Amino acid sequence: MSGAFNFFCLLFSGRQVAANPSHDAVLIATPRSFNMDMKALLNTVKLKKTTTIDRSAPKVKGNEARLLLLILAEVEGLSANHDQVFMSFNIEHWYPLLGPTKTAETNFLPIVKPIALKLSFLNEMMKVRNWTREGISEYVQHDELLMATAHELDVLIPSGGAFIKTSARSCKDIALHIGLKDCYRILLSQEINSCGNQIDEMRLRILFMEAARQVLRVTSAKDFLVACAMSDRVVGVIIPVQRDTYA
Repeated sequence: MSGAFNFFCLLFSGRQVAANPSHDAVLIATPRSFNMDMKALLNTVKLKKTTTIDRSAPKVKGNEARLLLLILAEVEGLSANHDQVFMSFNIEHWYPLLGPTKTAETNFLPIVKPIALKLSFLNEMMKVRNWTREGISEYVQHDELLMATAHELDVLIPSGGAFIKTSARSCKDIALHIGLKDCYRILLSQEINSCGNQIDEMRLRILFMEAARQVLRVTSAKDFLVACAMSDRVVGVIIPVQRDTYA
């Protein structure tokens, strides 16, 4: 494992996942990822011509733009140290500059090293001993340290849920294991029933991103920790530092 993640990051804006799909919500699934009824449903769709205008990038001007250029210049000088460069892009570094007016309102909870090690252990058990999602969930339920962290996160999660990620990675690689396929099928079926099967490509992408937004929106911190343990994107690179570093 290389690199380090320092925080669990809770993004509260309901539009975050869909508003910035290039970062947090585009899950590319090949046709083999879907079963035959999903393929059959997609085959009924007739694509309409569409023009895509992407306005998702934040508008940064003046002093903020100059500060970002300075940060990028500093990062260029760190290229000999991969971990340092990698961590310099973590959300906790750039969020204070943009703030909730230009991105989703976000709260941060430090990840302590024992938590990272437990998540790595669970990911390893999933691979070498075929632990299921249910088995990982049961382990989390009976682990005092993991449940203490879950309680800390639960305090921060609003009633409507939040999109939670680590400093630089989300758990989007497990979306197919937590309901993406079924959610997309439901949304696409509703679209066909209400508007017919003439659907433009951008609308299909919007429906897919909405399905991802729904399955990745967290209401239970315990479920999020289970997702982290199952996610190779998250577990493959976490070696967090101790909490007191941020005191």
